[in-house]
Amino acid sequence: MSSFDRTVELDVPGMTCNNCVSHVRTELEALPEVNNVEVILRSEGVSLVTVHINAPISDDALRAAVDEAGYDVNEIRRDDVAGIAPEGRETMRLSDVNATGEKGSGEGGCGCGCGCK
Repeated sequence: MSSFDRTVELDVPGMTCNNCVSHVRTELEALPEVNNVEVILRSEGVSLVTVHINAPISDDALRAAVDEAGYDVNEIRRDDVAGIAPEGRETMRLSDVNATGEKGSGEGGCGCGCGCK
């Protein structure tokens, strides 16, 4: 691993299923500065995307990759200001999404075009 090892957190609205996650991860992981991507789907509609980078990368490059996947970025936090959501914040992990790609509660739809409800 590179001596440059940083974390960037993105707040991404509209992701509700495994397909949404896959689209965003694929676009971000295609960037040479990105080692890997973790996603926590949040039931309130703005998911947490944690990007582990191995070289400096601009906010514009991260936003462009997420945009290519069909989503927006509400906020970007880097290193010292990045951190997991405060205790008590309701989150929905991939394990909370059923096999059809629908959220357990059946709320909303998603932006990836997979047709989940």
